[in-house]
Amino acid sequence: RGAKTLHLRMKAHGTNALAVAQALERSAHVEDVIYPGLASHPRNDLAYASLAPHALKFVQAQQSTGGFAYGGMISFRIKGGEAQAEKFLTSTKLFTLAESLGGVESLAEHPARMTHGSIPEADRALLGISGNLIRLSVGVEDVDDLVHDVEQALDVAAATL
Repeated sequence: RGAKTLHLRMKAHGTNALAVAQALERSAHVEDVIYPGLASHPRNDLAYASLAPHALKFVQAQQSTGGFAYGGMISFRIKGGEAQAEKFLTSTKLFTLAESLGGVESLAEHPARMTHGSIPEADRALLGISGNLIRLSVGVEDVDDLVHDVEQALDVAAATL
């Protein structure tokens, strides 16, 4: 994970994350997607304005509809509750369950039970950390494989509703 390849990895993270975020946004099994690169995100304009010059150049060259690559982290709320979140997380094939996110591989976590599990439920609710919240760190694997993995895991989780 050297600095020499950082720019390549960040482009792949962002491009893949945008595709996954758009797939999540299209899904009937998802309540909400939190990814500032999505055109539908309430702070999309602010996210765009915050891009560094080299990132802006990359984004402008992509000419993507519906958003732009903005890092590899996505949060979303799956329809249902904690049971559906758990089923999603145990049904992915490419996303590995982990608390420490940000590697080149795709990782997923359940904040209510993992990183924020020690916070009282009432306080988590104030922070928007519900049982159906899932965080994804989208890696550099093949984008079509990642989208397919998320879609099949959503289908499996939705079957438990």
